[in-house]
Amino acid sequence: AIHVNQRDCNGEIRHVRLSVGPDPSTSVIVSFASTDSSSPDPMVGGVLVGSSEDKLHRVVMEREPAQAYTAMQPPHLNYNYTSPYYHHVLIDGLDPDTVYSYKCVVRNSEGGFKHLEKIIAREIDENVDEEEAEEEVDEEEAEEAIVEVEEELTTEQKETAEEVDSLFMQSEYRPTEEENYQLDGPDDRKQRRRRQQQQAQLRRRRLAPPPYDSTQCRCPDPEAVRTFRTAPVPGGTPVDKHLKIALIGDIGQFEHSEETLDHLRTHHGPSVADVVLLAGDLAYPEYDHRRWDTFLDFLDDYPLVDQVPLQVTPGNHDIDKAEQDSQIFQAYETRFRMPRVAPPHIEPYSGEDSDDLLKMSDVPYPLVYDYGNAFYSFVYGQVHTIVLNSYTSMEKDSTQYKWLIEEFARVDRTVTPWLFVMFHVPIYNTFHIHQRDKQLVAARDNIEELLVDHHVNLVINGHVHAYMRSHPVAYAAHDPDGPVHVIMGAGGRDADAPYLNEEPEEWVAVRDASVYGYGLVEIFNATHLRFDWVHTGEGDHPNHVWDKVEEDEKEMPPGGVDAFILKNQHILATGRW
Repeated sequence: AIHVNQRDCNGEIRHVRLSVGPDPSTSVIVSFASTDSSSPDPMVGGVLVGSSEDKLHRVVMEREPAQAYTAMQPPHLNYNYTSPYYHHVLIDGLDPDTVYSYKCVVRNSEGGFKHLEKIIAREIDENVDEEEAEEEVDEEEAEEAIVEVEEELTTEQKETAEEVDSLFMQSEYRPTEEENYQLDGPDDRKQRRRRQQQQAQLRRRRLAPPPYDSTQCRCPDPEAVRTFRTAPVPGGTPVDKHLKIALIGDIGQFEHSEETLDHLRTHHGPSVADVVLLAGDLAYPEYDHRRWDTFLDFLDDYPLVDQVPLQVTPGNHDIDKAEQDSQIFQAYETRFRMPRVAPPHIEPYSGEDSDDLLKMSDVPYPLVYDYGNAFYSFVYGQVHTIVLNSYTSMEKDSTQYKWLIEEFARVDRTVTPWLFVMFHVPIYNTFHIHQRDKQLVAARDNIEELLVDHHVNLVINGHVHAYMRSHPVAYAAHDPDGPVHVIMGAGGRDADAPYLNEEPEEWVAVRDASVYGYGLVEIFNATHLRFDWVHTGEGDHPNHVWDKVEEDEKEMPPGGVDAFILKNQHILATGRW
């Protein structure tokens, strides 16, 4: 058994993440963990929010009690797992396209928040008095103080300071104080693991590293003040830049996962990316719920999704159906909070093999998991995104299908010209694995027609640990009016996807099973966007994968970078936007 190294933060605030709210331009959801659920009563969670770090004047308390769960662990561990309490706080009444500061807080009771509101109100009154007094300060005295300091600097000190300032301004990335605090250690560990990766590749061994060891980093600062930016109004664009959306799939918590998230946050962090879409298979817990803790520790240690909304869809490795236990999707539904259509409806698994582990390579269809974090939608600027669940029913009489019909009817392309759909299992798959998944067949038979008829622009999937982009395609034929399908499954889990055919299918534009990375979508306007497949790690190199079908090792040559301009087939065809 692999040892799981999870850190103990003594019930302090951690696992802080954002999701868009019901209206992303005026609301956001803040999720975080606090005390262990073995405590007799959960703390009450809330968020202080304001226009800046020193003006956190609004107190927002959670509207529902904190949630936790108990789950059966693998038999060799011989105990049940209890999760921390998770708080999900909806902050609404915000201004569009505005940067806010926020701080997560917990109190023993609701009365504690009322007391906190009184303290803040008193501090506001005191600050007003102080500001009035400061305005009376003699400006000449302030100028004299500045002159005195400058005179104390020698010529040599000034030259040194100017040199340091120049080097700093030339640097591409400036970590915040919080990032410096949290990243005391991971960079060294990342270098060590990269060397291990290269050695493994030289030996032509498949990469299957243990889960993230979060004990190598300190707990996040429970008093940290973070920031977020609300979405522009529906149909609008950010005032100072193009809207950018990051796409990741099958990220896990391995060395390549660290490379992917670190590259994303340093090159396209909160000042660049506006929202992150994660196409399923989040933590790879392998039925051990402690790995959900280490996965969220990993997100803490590479801070990004505490400043940029993270929108997720369920994958097969998020089901967590254990032996002698029929519960499914416990961790995924408890630890995350997406903009709900309705409260979740989850039924325990009751198949003939209900006492066994579910085989991840052959998940039964359908499971019953509707609403909650299973399927939902949101509007972010000019993009309407629909998130579906590959593992609940997609049949025409199902809850999900009926909701999808209603959701497509709500799409207004004059406001949101771009339409994206995300779900885990791809309909179009050029790789040898997952060709016969029941979920693939169900989506192809029931969902593809809707994607084509409603002129969906981009379909985002994961599941296969590789990258693929299709041409615009409909019903297995290259069709300029069809959606572009992308498989983003190379986020971090070991790349092990040989091609189905030596020559790519006619609808394949690019395929690559040699490297890891993420996607970046940049919305130029109503008619054109740019898509980039961003490589992470040490660069292009052949990858050796084990073909499970042919039982042979194959070399996957580098596929190269991928960047293209996508024209909005619906808008250009109709001329309406």
